[in-house]
Amino acid sequence: MTEDPTLGYTVDLEFNQAHIELAYEPESIVKMLNIIVQQITSADGITQDVKDYICTALTATANADYKKRPAVIAHHLGLSAPRRRRKDDPDEVGGVAEKYMNKGYSDNEAFRRTAKQLGISSSTARNYYNKYLENNRQFEEIQLNLEKSRNAD
Repeated sequence: MTEDPTLGYTVDLEFNQAHIELAYEPESIVKMLNIIVQQITSADGITQDVKDYICTALTATANADYKKRPAVIAHHLGLSAPRRRRKDDPDEVGGVAEKYMNKGYSDNEAFRRTAKQLGISSSTARNYYNKYLENNRQFEEIQLNLEKSRNAD
């Protein structure tokens, strides 16, 4: 780092060079991230918890494969949700879709609104609604058979 009296602040020539190289050498981001981590680690006025949080994210990003870096930093900074499929309940999804249908919405609009409300796709909402209908049909069939067997006795 060099103190520049004309600018009135310290200039980091190594960081600036890496930043310039970034335009034609994407791997220079590793150098930049390492410089940032080094400066944050030695900075005063930043708590150790904040330093650890930021430096862990930046270090993991610098060490990650080039194509995975955006996802890595987003994950470490808590900006992305974990990638896992939700285990939705057909009864929950079907009940929500049916509520919209009972309000007069078309099937497609009901599935779209259900999907938005539950954070799933419209096609998943439709599939779960169909499972919901099938579960209800089977339940009614079982109930009918039970009623018949009671009446036969």
